[in-house]
Amino acid sequence: MAVEAVVDDAPLLFVSTHLETQNYPAIQEAQTRQLIKWTQKQKLPIVMVGDFNSAANVGAPADRYTRTYDMLLKYGSFEDLWVTTHGDAAGLTCCYEPNLLSATPGFDQRIDLILMDKVAARMVSDVDLSIVGIDAFQSEQPRWASDHAGLVATLTFAPKK
Repeated sequence: MAVEAVVDDAPLLFVSTHLETQNYPAIQEAQTRQLIKWTQKQKLPIVMVGDFNSAANVGAPADRYTRTYDMLLKYGSFEDLWVTTHGDAAGLTCCYEPNLLSATPGFDQRIDLILMDKVAARMVSDVDLSIVGIDAFQSEQPRWASDHAGLVATLTFAPKK
């Protein structure tokens, strides 16, 4: 999904995606190649968010890594906002038990990402980035809203010069 937006008189392309799981890396990587090819044709600065299903953190289980994250950084020339703002801090967002009945989060992966191309990154003067969905909404028998936590970013765009 993509939408063209205008923020403080600056046009921007906001893209949201949800790639195939790590269980099917060939399909996920084909989707990633298609996504990169499409973004390279765009004329507007890009902010891209989504569940990329490719562990971006050191220490994730080996079977949760795919080439997708590296492809987006290297060939798509995207920057990872979490790394930009938090360095190597964990930022884990995945996963609760599929039945959402986990007593506590068993997160070991950072697969929910906010990425920006270099043009969009130069437009941003400040980023407030936080993880949401890490508190159960029912305490006596914990319940979670999703099998992932989420990321929320507030971007402040630099004034035009």
